[in-house]
Amino acid sequence: MSDWLIILLGVTLLCVGLILMRRSFYRLAEGSAGLLNALLDDVPDEMEKQRRLIAAVGRQLRALLVFFVLLTSIFAVAALPFIVAQPAEGPLLPDLANWPALLAMLVGGTLPFVAFSSTGRKRDYSEWSILLHRMVLDNGNLGALLFGWDVKRFRRKHPIDTRVPLLVSGLARSGTTALTTLLARSSSVRSLTYASMPFLLCP
Repeated sequence: MSDWLIILLGVTLLCVGLILMRRSFYRLAEGSAGLLNALLDDVPDEMEKQRRLIAAVGRQLRALLVFFVLLTSIFAVAALPFIVAQPAEGPLLPDLANWPALLAMLVGGTLPFVAFSSTGRKRDYSEWSILLHRMVLDNGNLGALLFGWDVKRFRRKHPIDTRVPLLVSGLARSGTTALTTLLARSSSVRSLTYASMPFLLCP
C-alpha cells in the first residue's frame, strides 16, 4: 500500500471520528456552562448550593470521561492504517514531506466535512449557534453575570438614563414587531432585536 493512500485513509478516519463525536463535545461545553452557572448561584441555603454544585461536577466528570474515551478511540482507529501498513523494520509514519502526502492529508481532511455538511438536513441555525443559545439561555446566573458586565461597560460610556421604559406588547400577528422595529430606528429608543439572541438581557 502506498504512503499517500495510508495517509488519506488515516486522516479521513480521524476527521470522520471527530465529526461523529461532536455531540460529546457539545455536552462537555454545555456542562462547563452549567458548572459555572452552579458556581454563580446565590441560593441562600448553602447546603442546597453545595448539592447543586456536586451534581454539576458529577455530570461534567461523566461528560469529560466519555469525551476522553471517544477521543482516544478515534485516534486509535485513525492510527490503524499506519500500524497495519508498517513494514517489519522502518518508521511508523510514512514520509510526509512530499506533495502526494500533503495532497492526501488535504483531501482526507476535507472530504468528510464536505460529505457531512451536504448530507445533513438544512436548519435555520448552525450547530454552533444552537450550542451558544443553550449555554446562555439554559443558565440564568450566567446570563445575569453577562448582563452585569454589560451594564458596567455601558455606564462608563453613557450617563445613566432614568426615563421610564416603553413596553410594546400585543397578540400574535398584531404588528408589535413592526412597531418595535420602527421605534428602534429612532436615536432616542433602544430595543432588543433577534440579533440580540441569545443575550436577551443585553440590548
